[in-house]
Amino acid sequence: FLFRFSRLMDQKSVEQGFSISPQLPGKMSWSGRTFAYTPDQAIAYGQSYVVSFKQAYDVDRRELPAQSITIVTAPYRFAYLGTEGGENGRILQYTLAGKEKIFITSADLFVQSFEISPDGNHLAFLAANRKANLHDRKVFDLYLYDLKLRDQRLIVTDENWSMDNIRWLPDSQGFGVTFVATNGIAEGIVLYDIATKQWTFVAKDNARGYAFHFSPDGSQLVYVDTNGALILGSIPD
Repeated sequence: FLFRFSRLMDQKSVEQGFSISPQLPGKMSWSGRTFAYTPDQAIAYGQSYVVSFKQAYDVDRRELPAQSITIVTAPYRFAYLGTEGGENGRILQYTLAGKEKIFITSADLFVQSFEISPDGNHLAFLAANRKANLHDRKVFDLYLYDLKLRDQRLIVTDENWSMDNIRWLPDSQGFGVTFVATNGIAEGIVLYDIATKQWTFVAKDNARGYAFHFSPDGSQLVYVDTNGALILGSIPD
């Protein structure tokens, strides 16, 4: 569980006033304004937890109002990319409890790859119209799908970008992609904030279109730079 405060907090007061019900043994950690609670064991699917903060202060000793948050874990379901017949190139969601299978993407789109957010609420994918030349990486666009609302939207990017390697931030507030400009001018890693719909360059002109990974608290990422070196970089707040 990740909680990001709007200002720097007195960490001891937050930890002392934190509780979760039903009880879930775990460990507490911090990264700047982000408080993380990591359960010792895997949590149950479809379970409700009430998280409470009481008598928490910021570093200036200003008290935050007590509050409780209800968090419901996702039901046991998974998504996969079809490979045969009418499922080929389409993303489907399968729920084990009801043995229900639904198509997420439409039949006119061919999906290259996808990633689900850690909280299970969103899905980002790269897809192109089936009638297009699928060997041309420029025809693949980036999409965001809301699994709760069943809503899909096209994310506007630079028309010269060829994208790959979608990776979600641990807090599910955004994701990163690698890109290479087809005109040969730029390459790197960019982050997309799903709330503000803004892009942030984190390794422009300094990273190949290879895989990259975020730290568990989302404050850093590791990637390969243009000289082949392994780089550990910080994520802008």
